[in-house]
Amino acid sequence: MQKELLLRVRNDGKGAVPTGTMAHVTFAVLGKTQSVDALIPGPIAPGTSSVAVPVPMPGRCFAPACPFTIEADYGNLVPEENEGNNLVSGLCPR
Repeated sequence: MQKELLLRVRNDGKGAVPTGTMAHVTFAVLGKTQSVDALIPGPIAPGTSSVAVPVPMPGRCFAPACPFTIEADYGNLVPEENEGNNLVSGLCPR
């Protein structure tokens, strides 16, 4: 069974995101990285509206946990006042 990370991208801005954007998820698997790109569909309304997209996780990711980094708006497709809130890291425990 393929495990998935539910990627939730939120619009904290004052303007709508009229079209989709891309997110780049990098998993650390046994000392190597594996990346997955995910299309985040638009539009995303302003004022903390969010969109959730499942992202497939590598099969051997849990040894013993699965660290990941998410870069929302990969490639800066959406103009923003603050690009600093587009990167987050986390850990999925086994």
